[in-house]
Amino acid sequence: MTVFAVDAFKGASVMAAALVLDLGVYDMFAVALGVVVGHNFPVFLGFRGGKGVASIFGLSMAVLPLLTLASVGLSLASGLATRNVVFGIGVGFVALNILTIATAQDAAQIGLCLTLSALVIATLFALSYNDVMAAVRKRGPWGLFEVE
Repeated sequence: MTVFAVDAFKGASVMAAALVLDLGVYDMFAVALGVVVGHNFPVFLGFRGGKGVASIFGLSMAVLPLLTLASVGLSLASGLATRNVVFGIGVGFVALNILTIATAQDAAQIGLCLTLSALVIATLFALSYNDVMAAVRKRGPWGLFEVE
């Protein structure tokens, strides 16, 4: 929880600074993308870092706090119901994207949300591909939702 909080604070503080500096939309897009890419692939750790979930949570809280809290609620509920953290995170990201589009946010925010979600999904998939495929081969697609 401490690592999650620190990573979320990192994302939120960088985005808050970008908002205070009144950067343009594309500059904020670059800043947010830089935070997540830097978190996922840090130079000092041999390009092996986190998955970006907490950093994106912080970024989203700084820009769209109500939508972020709603998606986190759905994420926690689905993660607890299925006892699958990755599934819960996926539901949260899908919910955030749907809420961003449904509330008619500007195109840059929708594009950033979709881009960051794709980056997290690609990172999660790359890191857990072998585990996911082994579970599917062993129990079929619905085996992902079974408790071990």
